[in-house]
Amino acid sequence: MLRTAFRSPPYIILFSIIILLPLIGSVWIHSLFWKYNLSTPFSLILFLLSFLFLYIVLFMLESSIIFRLLKGKIREGEYFMDRPNTIVAYWGVSYMLFRICSRLLSILPIPKEIVNLICLKTAGASVGKNCILSGDISDPLIVEIGDNCVIGGNSLILCHSIEGNRLIFKKTKLEDNVTVGANSIVSAGATIGKNTIVGALSFVKKGQTLDPNSIYVGIPSKKVGEISVDYDPQI
Repeated sequence: MLRTAFRSPPYIILFSIIILLPLIGSVWIHSLFWKYNLSTPFSLILFLLSFLFLYIVLFMLESSIIFRLLKGKIREGEYFMDRPNTIVAYWGVSYMLFRICSRLLSILPIPKEIVNLICLKTAGASVGKNCILSGDISDPLIVEIGDNCVIGGNSLILCHSIEGNRLIFKKTKLEDNVTVGANSIVSAGATIGKNTIVGALSFVKKGQTLDPNSIYVGIPSKKVGEISVDYDPQI
C-alpha cells in the first residue's frame, strides 16, 4: 500500500535529498555572508532565525521546480497502489512535498490563508484571484479554483479517493464566487457552480455537480435554495 511504499529505501533516499539540498545551500550562503560574532545570545538567535528563513525560502524554490516537473503527469483515472505505477509515485511525491511546504511555512508567524495560498502558488495550482483559503486542499496539481472563492476553516477539498487498493484521481472544480463553509468536505470530481454556497458541516459527494447560484447544505449536500443572479458575494 502507499503508506508502506513511502517507507521503502527509494522514497526515503529521495526525500532525504530533497530535505538536505536546501540545508546545504543555507549553510553555504551563511558561510559567505554571515559576519557576526555568535558569542552573544542576540547574535545567536538572529543567526538561527535567518538560517531558518533562508532554508524555508530555498526549500520552497526547490519545491516549485519539482512541482513544475510533475505538472501534467498526474492524470484522472484509477490506479492500483499495490503495483508499480509512475502516476501513483508522482502523486505521492507531490502530496508529501505539498505537506512539507505547508508545515514549514506554518512555523512562520503568518495566517493559514496566506500559507495555503503560497503553497498552492508554489505548486502551480490553478487558483483565481481574491480567494480566501482557510481549509485544506490536498491535491494542488489537479484542483481548479476560480476567482473570489472562500474555503472555510477545517474544510477539505479532495481530488483523490482511496478505495481498497485503488487510488482514483478526479479533478475537483470550484467556479467563480464559490463559498465552502467551515468543516465541510468536497469530494473528488465534484463541480461547484458559480455563486454557489455550500453550508458549514456539509458533504459534497464524489462526482456531484452543484448548480450555480444555489445554496447546498447537509450530509450529503442537498439544494435548499437559490441565490438571485444580482447577488454580489463581495458585498
